[in-house]
Amino acid sequence: MKELNSMIDHLEDGLRVPFLMHYEGHKYQDIADFMELPLGTVKSRIFFARKALKKNIRQQYGEAFG
Repeated sequence: MKELNSMIDHLEDGLRVPFLMHYEGHKYQDIADFMELPLGTVKSRIFFARKALKKNIRQQYGEAFG
């Protein structure tokens, strides 16, 4: 878990903040309102955060974990 948290910490703010808010249970629209961004942008950023994390996990641990 420590490694995963480190990977999340290394995401750029524009990806990390909406990703963490979504993980904490906030709805997409709440995140969009908080960040003053369009809903589609928030969804896109969460998607790209997941994609970046998946890539990092694969590089760190191999295909079995990604």
